Amino acid sequence: MIAMLVATGGGAVATAQPSTAPTSSAPAALQQQAPVAADPCATTTAPTTTTTTAPTTTPAAPTSCAEVPTLAPSTSQTPTTGTEAPSVADAPAPAPSSTPPAATSLTPSAEATAPTPTGERIPYTGLPTENPNSTLIPGKMRSDREEWPEPFTKEEADQAEIGEARLLAKQRTSRAAATCQKYWPSNFDVCGAIRDKYNSLGGTFSFLLLPTSGNIVNPGNTGERVTFMNGPIYWSAAGGAHPVVNSFLNRWGILGYEGSYLKYPTTDEIVLPDGGRRQEFQDGAIYVAFQNAIGSAIQNGPLRDKYNSVGGLTPGSSPLGYLTGDHIRSLPDGQGQMARFQNGVIYWSPATGAWPITEPVLTPWSQSGYESGSYKYPTGQPYSTDGDVTIRQDFQGGPLIAPGPKVEQLAVLNPGASAPDVLQEAQRLSAELGRTLQDIVEAGLTEAAEGVGNANPGVDTLLPTPRGPGDFFFSASATARVNHGHNGLFITLTHSIEANQATDGVYIIDNTIGSNGGRMMKSPEMFWVNTSSAMRQQAVDFALTKVGAGYNPQFWSNKVVDAVAYNCSQLVWAAYYGPSQGAVDLDAGGGLGVWPVDLKYSNLAVPYPA
Repeated sequence: MIAMLVATGGGAVATAQPSTAPTSSAPAALQQQAPVAADPCATTTAPTTTTTTAPTTTPAAPTSCAEVPTLAPSTSQTPTTGTEAPSVADAPAPAPSSTPPAATSLTPSAEATAPTPTGERIPYTGLPTENPNSTLIPGKMRSDREEWPEPFTKEEADQAEIGEARLLAKQRTSRAAATCQKYWPSNFDVCGAIRDKYNSLGGTFSFLLLPTSGNIVNPGNTGERVTFMNGPIYWSAAGGAHPVVNSFLNRWGILGYEGSYLKYPTTDEIVLPDGGRRQEFQDGAIYVAFQNAIGSAIQNGPLRDKYNSVGGLTPGSSPLGYLTGDHIRSLPDGQGQMARFQNGVIYWSPATGAWPITEPVLTPWSQSGYESGSYKYPTGQPYSTDGDVTIRQDFQGGPLIAPGPKVEQLAVLNPGASAPDVLQEAQRLSAELGRTLQDIVEAGLTEAAEGVGNANPGVDTLLPTPRGPGDFFFSASATARVNHGHNGLFITLTHSIEANQATDGVYIIDNTIGSNGGRMMKSPEMFWVNTSSAMRQQAVDFALTKVGAGYNPQFWSNKVVDAVAYNCSQLVWAAYYGPSQGAVDLDAGGGLGVWPVDLKYSNLAVPYPA
């Protein structure tokens, strides 16, 4: 005999198609040629003959026409972010006792390759037996002239041939249309709609390979199944006949097969535009995001309706993405339900309906305690009333306000500042200046765009020696891919005082130390301030009192003289602005913040001669 190659993730497989297809070929046609693989989604009629009654057990995790993946169930309530990805399946469903183990390599046995009186056996064809013998005739059986696949034995192959002959004889004397078929060397009858579905997939040439059972009546007489080497086909009157394999079979089995809330399949695997898959059942669906991922299930109802309304049928294009865990149908309060996705969640309660929650609202809502916290359940979609400065979402406990895209953008332009910190600062300025929050944030964005430049400019150059204390430099420094430049105030000819995120605040640095005989900077430019020597010294003295202060990452709103934290341009600006009581203002652009480039272009800053 020969070993039949079982399709695996690393082998060639036939691909399940998402569209409908014709039903199976007739047995007579199958005797003339190999079945042609067709679409597995065909709707078929009910089976008419069954052979066994047995409860559903866990079939072997098979390999289908395309191994499809699944998402790790997540019942813990932690916020979902845009980077969350489905997990990889860690174990297939265990195999039932009635299903022979699927072969994984093509290994001919000695028995299969032994010569016969008529010569060597031909390779296994997979076709119905032509003129099968109705009794055992040594040397004249099909197994004497043709190899057969593992795990079947010669004795089983011979009995299958005899069974084929008897089945054909019975069909020739019956007025009813043939409803059952054997698939040599398997001796099981596959009947009715399941036979039709199997044939439509390609029969013995399909990804399912050979049958390992006949029709089995499921518990409660609700439907039937037939197991094959690579998975089962299930049939019900409501759903028709469909294979359930790989990640879908694994997840469906964990939930309880047809006895679960999903009930019977109503489609084959549906290939989605992004390469993911889903399979529909009578009362829900299983989604698989990528090859070998863990499938996740969702039940039909208002929560799934909401998901479908935001692209759930094609999750790759949905803002929520794929499920990352099974639909949780009962929350601790006994009222609500939820489902977690790659980019957010959907929560439902009888009082509020189903609503998605995504970032930036999801994190603060989760920190408040989810539905058990003060906000409780959502009552509407996220929205903005201030041009995307903030995102709001209404909850039973009141609206939750979170940083919107414009605040997020302003935070990016101020490396080290978080969006919540930027929003809090904007709210402070709005109240202090009597301007709208939208006006404050948009003004900050405008000024930030003027204050940053190319992310990696400048050439490493030795920092020149200053003319005297009170002078400052501008360097084309980049932080976190944002070039806002850098300033330092000289307190002597060899030392400067600066504020830097890397040192976490205000510090003094010796500019004579360096491998090249001094400190290297990115294209440094030197300036002196057009004021009195006394004022320049007062600026130095002011700055020295700030040594050890923290670092302020928010350049956009940094015009505070006496602060607990400074950034580089704020320190130099405050050193002159404070002692001069505003008479020496180095902010060339005005506005809410002073950026390093503002000092460079100040009308009071005189560049050193070239």
